[in-house]
Amino acid sequence: MLKMFASVMMMTIAASVMRVEGFTLAEILRSTTAYSLFQDAGLTDLLTEDGPVSLFLPTDTVLYGYLLRHGSSFSQLRQNKEELRALLQYHVVSGMYAPSDLYNEQKLQAVNGGTIRVNTYGTNRITTQGVELQLRNYTTSNGIVYFLDGVMEPANGTVADIIASQSDLSTLLAAAKAAGLVDFLADQNPITVFAPTDAAFSALGDTVQTLLSKPDLLAQILYYHVVPGTLYKAGLHESYLHTFREADRLHITSHFGVAIENGYILPDGEDMSAVNGVVHKMDHVLIPNSLKSQI
Repeated sequence: MLKMFASVMMMTIAASVMRVEGFTLAEILRSTTAYSLFQDAGLTDLLTEDGPVSLFLPTDTVLYGYLLRHGSSFSQLRQNKEELRALLQYHVVSGMYAPSDLYNEQKLQAVNGGTIRVNTYGTNRITTQGVELQLRNYTTSNGIVYFLDGVMEPANGTVADIIASQSDLSTLLAAAKAAGLVDFLADQNPITVFAPTDAAFSALGDTVQTLLSKPDLLAQILYYHVVPGTLYKAGLHESYLHTFREADRLHITSHFGVAIENGYILPDGEDMSAVNGVVHKMDHVLIPNSLKSQI
């Protein structure tokens, strides 16, 4: 959404926070695609008034790719004023939030009332709704603008709702119901769920029916797929994670995609935001070694 700021002023971007003295957000963005979109949406007051506000904006290339994947374009977005306003308003937060003000599992409220979940991983990795913030940002007289590596999307229900909404997670939903864990997936907060697809369950053959007939055992296996905290892809790295199956931990590697034990997170099913965490689709059902003898 944003073009480079070379036309505004020459400056290096070595530091994570650049102060632009005497300039407003509107003046910094005046010659960019972002500003024209705010104009088309009738939202330039967010950039010109005293504020302060915090902008979390995807770059021009990122937004172009996002629209392309969703079968849309800049011209179509401009024509749909309601969609455009909702998109832009979700990327604006009232108040000045410097990087040092952002912390793990923080909830920010966008100007349209939506909730933005902040997560911090390591010493310099910050995400909003799972989208990583670039190291560069600009502080102006009436706010701060961050640049994102993606487009933020609001959560669409709980983890249980996300699973129920995905046609290829129907077996997992049936398993959660059989094990009495639907309420757990809706109420526990925050959690990360590594969700095996129907194809992953099918690979188990008759074992699926065996598990469905043993709800206590099934519950323990499903707990092994759930990790406390919100771990988007940006936070997944070589490590061992505690699960809700206290006796066992998950081993994560990230050499060729993100591998969880002997399975992989599916690229087209990662980082599905929920109001109480995040869901990642898996190509494998994870069974802890301590329970294999019972199957």
